[in-house]
Amino acid sequence: MIIMESFAVVPILIGPLQALLALLPVILAAVGTAILAFFKPQNFVLFLRLLWNQKIPLLLAALLITGGVWGVRQLGGMGGGGAAAIGADEDWPGFRGDLGRRGWLAGAPDPTAPGVVWRHAVPAGTSIFSSPAVAGRYVLVNTAQLSPFNPTGSGQLLCLDSETGELVWRGELRDMRATFSSPVIRDGLVATGEGLHLARDSRVSLFRASDGGLIWSLRTQSHAESTPVISGARVIGGAGRDGYRAIALEPLAGGEPDVQWHAPGKNYMDASGSAAVHEDRVYVPMGRWGGLGVACLDAETGEEIWKTKTPYPVFSGPTLLPDENLLFIGMGNGNFVQTAEQAMPSELKFLQENGATEAELEEAKKRLGAAGAVWAIDLRTGEKRWEIKTADIVLAQVVVGRGSIYFASRDGIVVRADHAGNELAQWNARASVVASPALAEDHLYVVSGSGILYCLQADTLQPVWEMPLEDSPPVDGDFFFSSPTVAHGRVYVGTPKSGIVAVGSPTVAQPPIWAGRGGPVGASGRLRDRPLPVEVEEEWFLEWSKSGWAANGEAALHEDFVFLPMTKDGVSGMACWPTEVDSTEPRWFFPSDLPPGGTPVTDGNGVAFITGNPGQEERELIV
Repeated sequence: MIIMESFAVVPILIGPLQALLALLPVILAAVGTAILAFFKPQNFVLFLRLLWNQKIPLLLAALLITGGVWGVRQLGGMGGGGAAAIGADEDWPGFRGDLGRRGWLAGAPDPTAPGVVWRHAVPAGTSIFSSPAVAGRYVLVNTAQLSPFNPTGSGQLLCLDSETGELVWRGELRDMRATFSSPVIRDGLVATGEGLHLARDSRVSLFRASDGGLIWSLRTQSHAESTPVISGARVIGGAGRDGYRAIALEPLAGGEPDVQWHAPGKNYMDASGSAAVHEDRVYVPMGRWGGLGVACLDAETGEEIWKTKTPYPVFSGPTLLPDENLLFIGMGNGNFVQTAEQAMPSELKFLQENGATEAELEEAKKRLGAAGAVWAIDLRTGEKRWEIKTADIVLAQVVVGRGSIYFASRDGIVVRADHAGNELAQWNARASVVASPALAEDHLYVVSGSGILYCLQADTLQPVWEMPLEDSPPVDGDFFFSSPTVAHGRVYVGTPKSGIVAVGSPTVAQPPIWAGRGGPVGASGRLRDRPLPVEVEEEWFLEWSKSGWAANGEAALHEDFVFLPMTKDGVSGMACWPTEVDSTEPRWFFPSDLPPGGTPVTDGNGVAFITGNPGQEERELIV
């Protein structure tokens, strides 16, 4: 089989860095030329003699600097010295926690109000592509630090205190690669893959959950972007073109990892998604390079039970609903970084190198455009039960819970459907969505490619709140791959530039508010859950206009009152009108020196508004 050297799931060495690498020899040559031009020949000779005379001090200084840098790097890869009291029953054994891929610590309250609780800062140039795992009061996540001089980058496994965000320990794995894989926890052990697409010999590793101590590390022949799963006495993880392996939790007598079986890449190509294990079966996805499918393997031997081909690559892991013998999987053209159109040239090149004719290439162009689907597959036979077609690739995990499935496609469409494939609700994030949603008790949490975290009502998919995860808008190369995890009444999620953030808090039910222009988030001028009017009471408006009042701004609505900037007899201010009008006069009127500007806001107990226009010195905020 010919394997094309091209992008897989997470090709992260981005354009500007590649450009810098390409220009580096030119830059160095220019700097050297400038130095030579600056020094006259005789002065340059004197400069070299000075360096020779000071060779011993300079050598010592170089050794000191090199040793310091080496020491810092080694300390950064060692355990942080702390200890985590993770109980044996505090498990997060697979990607997103359970077979339903909910990303939720069951029983924890929903974060129903936004706001940053804490941020755990990471060094400059470090991103979090990994999704947080939760065990007890601890949050575990991997990092990815990229450099133009180190295309595979470096990473760390971090254990944080969920209450404070403070570091408890670092994983004891030297030279860990920049990592996309997420950690998983079971029986006091932590497993993770490492590496991005450019890492050819990444590892699957097992640590102690108490202090990050390394138990064993298995080197593969490809990247290990796949999040492993701990099931029974083994770890099962994928490694790109190297397929899937099952490794015993207990190492061999010499401390080496004990590989129980290997499902090779030639049969299970592009093992990038996370496997799912139920009873004695392992369900694995396959992405590109001839993979395109889902397979069921024997958990004890790795022998194939069934394999189902799909029309598109499968990069997410299977989601299981054992009670109904169903497996759900998302698929499509493109990958985490590239749209279908951006990925098409390399796909066509792969086909051409594998002998495709011109007619076949033309036909491939038609099917390699933006497209995707969600399939429901029979767990026992691998037979497709039904499908929902999507306009773009589904990279995020399908989520099962509350009698429904939830999924998001790259074009930002979030869907709720029943187990028979009937769509029940839909919402548009108006930005790409590649991170997996988290489904808590009554709310769905979604991170968009524009860096916004949304809280949606689980039944209706109507927005409850939203907030940016970083202080500045994302730029090219800022990838929001980290999926949100809900626990302890908070949302934990990684960011491209601002480390790991804990967001939100549970609150008691509050009356509806009018929070600004358009009212509640996503309401577009409608008070939440209120029916739209079927008639307009024109008589009221006629009487109102005859009374001499003139509206000069946008209204805010709360329960039975409308707050409206108004003017009468040359006096401007804020007026409060009952929605059931029985008078041509407002309930009250508050005059202001300057006319109110913008939209008033209200929480039902009061109203706030700003007077005047931007630039006026006498503007006021009146509450």
